[in-house]
Amino acid sequence: MIISMMVMETVKTSEIEGEYLSREDVMSSIRNQLDLNPKIISVRDKRAQTIAELMVAVRKDFSKKLSQRMLFSWHQMLMKGNCMIKA
Repeated sequence: MIISMMVMETVKTSEIEGEYLSREDVMSSIRNQLDLNPKIISVRDKRAQTIAELMVAVRKDFSKKLSQRMLFSWHQMLMKGNCMIKA
């Protein structure tokens, strides 16, 4: 149930930003992040992997006081591998 909500939240939030992610890739990525798959499932869309990493981190740390370090860490996860961002 929680994983389904995380997938839905991820897909819908990405759509708001104009990004369309495969529900299957997001589900597999979140399950990979939580070690729920018997073996790591290969995911085609690397954006799904990075957003899954972010979603799991946010869920894990939601009760902690938000810090600059945490915020920058989440931002770094989100932007990892994004070819649209120039350094």
